[in-house]
Amino acid sequence: MKKILFLLTSVLCSSHLLAQKNDELIKASLAGDLTTVKSLVDGGADVKYVDTNGSTPVGVAYFSPEITEYLISKGADVNAGSFPSLVNASKYYSLDVMKMLLKAGADPSKPGVVKVDLAGPMKKMLEDEKAKGKKANKYMVKAFEDQIKALPPGNTLNYDALQNAVGSTNCKACIELLLTFGAKTDFKNNISGGNIVHELATTWIPVSQRATNMQTNIPYFEKAGMGIPDWYKKLDISIQGNFTDILKVLLAKGADIEFPDNNKRTPLKAAVNQPAVNAEVVMALIDNG
Repeated sequence: MKKILFLLTSVLCSSHLLAQKNDELIKASLAGDLTTVKSLVDGGADVKYVDTNGSTPVGVAYFSPEITEYLISKGADVNAGSFPSLVNASKYYSLDVMKMLLKAGADPSKPGVVKVDLAGPMKKMLEDEKAKGKKANKYMVKAFEDQIKALPPGNTLNYDALQNAVGSTNCKACIELLLTFGAKTDFKNNISGGNIVHELATTWIPVSQRATNMQTNIPYFEKAGMGIPDWYKKLDISIQGNFTDILKVLLAKGADIEFPDNNKRTPLKAAVNQPAVNAEVVMALIDNG
């Protein structure tokens, strides 16, 4: 009996130590620490490990071509996890990592999935309005009800690589790479129902503002344990791409500039209804529509 208990204890300790190593591997991959990554893998850490948050070592190494290349060479699954590395890399101009991932078989249309209560906030506003009784605004009640009906079933949001590249960067080369490898342009936003042209039109901000936002975010990323490489800190996004060129790339691959969102607005109408209307966006949509 003592021997069995000893064996069980040994197995449990070994499993715990291995889980620790695997979690440390994800942490080191996120931090951009190649030396520690290699040491952990040599010590038995699993490059295919998926933690409780759906993260994988290669999935968090999107700032590091060196770590990405190493993990792939050790058998990492580039499509595993809740948020595949390609989806993350596309959000941060990480073109070299994107090339490695796609060459290794990354699915350009496989989305990252975030669990969230889509209808919760809207239902709360609807309940609050109805609670006013006779003073409730019937038009607001109807608007809230329509919005709730328009939401997709379930409690998840999907973000694919093309959406991230279009919505979070002005990286024309990133977008062209994804399209070359077969990224689909028939994307539809979970919330608005807009397509990829809506995404471009409603998220576009001046390059100078985008550059400022990037620099502002770096200290927060580093505080969260992310290793931010010099190439990203020094990235000149003024030469990455402009709205018109990116729009033309999407249209050439079949994106519909007249596609209606859930509110029956084309990308042009959606752009015009933005709180801060961007003249560059409006004129480009008119010229190419």
